[in-house]
Amino acid sequence: MNQENKKKTLLVFALTLLGIVAIFLASVIKTKAYNSRKHTEEYAGAALFHAEETPEDKVSVKAAARSSTWTKLFDFANSESLAG
Repeated sequence: MNQENKKKTLLVFALTLLGIVAIFLASVIKTKAYNSRKHTEEYAGAALFHAEETPEDKVSVKAAARSSTWTKLFDFANSESLAG
C-alpha cells in the first residue's frame, strides 16, 4: 500500500468511527430525555376491566380479578387467563 492509499483508508475509518460515536451519543441523549419524564396512565373501577382497545395501541394490558392471589402465586398452566 502506498502512503496516499493509507491516508484515505485512515480517513474513511476515522469518519466512520466518528459517525458511529455520534449516533451512539444521540441515542444516549434521547433515551435520557425520554426516561427523565414520568409516563403514567391511570385507570379505575369499571374502566380498568373493560378498557376499549384501539388499533394504534402498541401495548395491551388486561387486569384479571381473582379471589385470592396468595394461594396461586404462579399460574404456570395459565388456567386463569383472559384469552377466552
